[in-house]
Amino acid sequence: MNMRYLLLIISMNLYSMNLLAQETYLDQSKEPLFHQITEAYDNALYGRAIDLANDYLAQGRQLNQDHTPTSETLVNIISRISAVHLERDGASLELENYALSINPDHLTDKAFFVLGNYFYNEKEYDSAIHYFDQVNELQLTDKQFTEATFKQAYSYFVTKDFNAAENKLLQIKDIRDIYYYPANYYYGMTKYYKRDYDAAIKSYERVSSSSQYKAHIPYYIAQIYFAQDKMTELVSYGEKAIVKPETKKIKEIRLLLGQAYFQQANYSKALPHLKYYEKNTEKLTNDEFYQLAFTQYQLGQYADAKENFKELTNLNDKQGQLVNYYLADCYVKTNDLNSARTAFKKVSQMPFEVSMQEEALFNYGKLSAELGHDREAINTLIKVEETSPHYEASKPIINDILVNTEDYSNAINIIEGIPTLTPELKVTYQAITLNKGLQLYNENDKGAAKAMFDKSMAIDVNRASSARGQFWLATMLHEQNEYTPSLQAYEKYFDLSNGLSMPTASSEYIAHYNQGYNYLQQDDYGQAEYHFKNAIVGINSNRERIKDEYITTRVLTDALVRAGDCAFTANKYDDAQSYYDQAIDRKQPGYDYSLYQKALIEGLSGRPYEKIITLEEILEDVPESEYVDDALFQLGDVYLSIGNTNSASSTFTDLIETHYGRSPLVNAAFLKKGLISYNKGDMSEALKFYKRIFVNNPAPKESQAALLAIEEIYIDDLKKGDDYFAFLESIPEYKITDFKKDSLSYIIAENQFSNSNYEGAVDGFTSYLNKFATGTHKLDAHYIRGESLSILNRYGAANADYEAVIKEGFSNYYESALRKAAIINYNHIQDFKQSYKYYDILSTVSQSPEITYEAQLGALRSAFRTQKDDAVLTYGTQVYGSPYNTNDEKLSARYYVAKVSYKKGMKDRALTAFDEVGRNATNNQGAESRYMTAKIFYDNNEMELAEVAINNANEKNSAYANWVAKGLLLLSDIYIKNGDLFNARAATEAVVENFSSDKDLLSEANQKLSKIKTLEKNQSRIKTKSNPDQLELDTTGTNRND
Repeated sequence: MNMRYLLLIISMNLYSMNLLAQETYLDQSKEPLFHQITEAYDNALYGRAIDLANDYLAQGRQLNQDHTPTSETLVNIISRISAVHLERDGASLELENYALSINPDHLTDKAFFVLGNYFYNEKEYDSAIHYFDQVNELQLTDKQFTEATFKQAYSYFVTKDFNAAENKLLQIKDIRDIYYYPANYYYGMTKYYKRDYDAAIKSYERVSSSSQYKAHIPYYIAQIYFAQDKMTELVSYGEKAIVKPETKKIKEIRLLLGQAYFQQANYSKALPHLKYYEKNTEKLTNDEFYQLAFTQYQLGQYADAKENFKELTNLNDKQGQLVNYYLADCYVKTNDLNSARTAFKKVSQMPFEVSMQEEALFNYGKLSAELGHDREAINTLIKVEETSPHYEASKPIINDILVNTEDYSNAINIIEGIPTLTPELKVTYQAITLNKGLQLYNENDKGAAKAMFDKSMAIDVNRASSARGQFWLATMLHEQNEYTPSLQAYEKYFDLSNGLSMPTASSEYIAHYNQGYNYLQQDDYGQAEYHFKNAIVGINSNRERIKDEYITTRVLTDALVRAGDCAFTANKYDDAQSYYDQAIDRKQPGYDYSLYQKALIEGLSGRPYEKIITLEEILEDVPESEYVDDALFQLGDVYLSIGNTNSASSTFTDLIETHYGRSPLVNAAFLKKGLISYNKGDMSEALKFYKRIFVNNPAPKESQAALLAIEEIYIDDLKKGDDYFAFLESIPEYKITDFKKDSLSYIIAENQFSNSNYEGAVDGFTSYLNKFATGTHKLDAHYIRGESLSILNRYGAANADYEAVIKEGFSNYYESALRKAAIINYNHIQDFKQSYKYYDILSTVSQSPEITYEAQLGALRSAFRTQKDDAVLTYGTQVYGSPYNTNDEKLSARYYVAKVSYKKGMKDRALTAFDEVGRNATNNQGAESRYMTAKIFYDNNEMELAEVAINNANEKNSAYANWVAKGLLLLSDIYIKNGDLFNARAATEAVVENFSSDKDLLSEANQKLSKIKTLEKNQSRIKTKSNPDQLELDTTGTNRND
């Protein structure tokens, strides 16, 4: 028990113990222990009193012959009352039981009186009533009677038993003692709650002279006027009362004044009173917040009104629906449409006022559409029923969303759920399934993309959509190396697209470009040239409207080069050179190939000096060209053809010195150098060059040519047959008998490959390698067997052959084997560590800038898959800066760099990269990057930037439901940080309602929603309901007189 209550009981009941002691009629001088007990109790030493009482009772009657049963009873009661004071477990029940056990002893009433006081002060009013009921009032003094009666009446009052309280107070309200004013005050309160207002006022008048109560009377009189609906009298009385300095409960009176003015629709008068009350009150009731907010709303103070309406947004009743409706209007008027959308959503979920619900449902869907929340807009507007006055207005919005949305999956599901499609919806459905196919195509899900294109074309109500679908079907066939079906599909496309204005990506000139490659694969160079030429004309004619620079530069240039190749193959050298010259003039990456081809044409056309100039242009202007070794070889050859042997020799020397271990033409240069030395009569020098071929992984034809030359020199010129045979012994794989067997066995297998009998080729090369493990054709056998196995889709075995070629070091097959092993490990075996290894090597050894770039891109992707973070940053930078990248590859490189930078804590670098990808990419990486841009702002506590970024992301990511859902959860976190639980809850609920297919996200959303509800509860200023069985009272003093 709290000490202040103990002292209070002492002050009220000490005289009772003295009285009890007197009633024993003992001579206390003969009872020193009994005296110590009462003294300890009187001094509130309850533990000592209990101990002494126990000693007393233990001694029994031996202590004093005058020791009587009455004194023993008193000691028992003192001991038990002391235990009550000490709040010992079961003490009050033990006292009650003891009192009942001695009943009808007069001490029983004293015990119950003490218990009643104890529980009264503990505010355990039901117990207090119980014990006061046990007291025989005839055993009490007058003072004890009024005390017990008032406290029991007060207990009845607090527990809302106003009739019982009134009956008790009637017994004492006219007695002039310390309870006179409290009794009349609460009698008036009892009459007030029983709506007997006149009697209440009379009681208040009785206590008006009490300094303790008179300051409180104005409040209750004002309440009475309010209860009687006498608003005019309340206003008059209350306005005077609040200016008096002694008046208590000013804020409560001002609340009543505000509410009176509110009922009179005098909002300008109501507002200052309601605001004063709100400012000075920690928690308000629902009605108090509503009245203040509605008053502000009526006066056009929408910013203030919405803050107070927000306190009530979670009410799930008619008032809650009305609150959210007005709140939505406040947000509309303050141009906060996102929050207005949230409020309308809440209204639409409440069925209390149907017309309001219907209007809110439409407005929620309409605003969702305007703000780019396609999925929520569609899912909402399709719920607008035909009987709704908003049904007709919702239809064009629905169709507009379906036509323009990027949330294709949801739109398709919705349309497929409609039993009968209108002609307009069929057109929309064909377009949406086409766009979904394109999305899947861009995500490299080609199988699902084809299914969507087929579904789109099956509708066939819009020729433009059908043509686009046909284009992408043809393109996928081309990419799958299905050239004949692709060729036929493009011809269908040309029929469909004739006369139509097509998008750039599926335009006729791009179709012609791809068709040209189809014909190239079939060696139909005439048709291939025709289509490349049409592609060139189409791109040039549409240059102004083509926004993709890649097409106007790289694709156009490549079409010129391929047209040149077709003309070259057909021996139309003038046409070929014209195409090559146009490509050269554009100076796009790879124009060195056109220079090289031009040089070949000049040579074939009998213009050696022009050929020399062109070849030297390659060497001087494009020294990093992959054709430098070819140019050097051709230059040496042309010098030979015009009799300039010295220049030829030095050129071949340059080729050998600069490209040894890097070019397959080095051995050919050795042959040329050997021939030049032979023609000069320098047999020793010639032999030196021919013999060097055998230590440089020669191709069979190269080794055969070198052997013939060496044999001629040793046998015919030097007449040193023994030296020739000694040389042959130094290269065992070239023993004469074995060499012939080796070659024959190899040729048999090679013929199988040439005849497209790939199973036979595999068997033949396997037989060859088993017999000639170190044979002259071992590299050829491994490589071509690898090619055969690849065609047969036996990628693991093919990879082993390519790796065997790689292990031998540089050869004619080295670069190609590296490339194919890397591709197989990445795409088929998915051993990304191995693919990284081979791409990494390939990027350093390739002479082709295009292949080097391909290796860098492959190394980047492999490094990302294997978490080689430093390699990702290195190759990401190289790919991003390469002139050979496509826009998608450039952005993909930035994406990988962004991911690794974020992982390594380099937030600024990550933010820059994510921002670039997010602004320019339309695929899943772009969607994630837009999300991550906002996430970094959030991590950096830049909430304003984070909110702008995530809203932009959610609008643009509609095609990627997963990222929209994650974006909404991030937006919820931002709102929580900003203290906007209203919109935080709405964002989280949107995930629960619209993205339930992702169980992980749904779980996260539900956890976040639970957190928000806890925050709402903790931050709520709504006054919680009190104990319905007790009144909440501002006690003005119940035991003291003034």
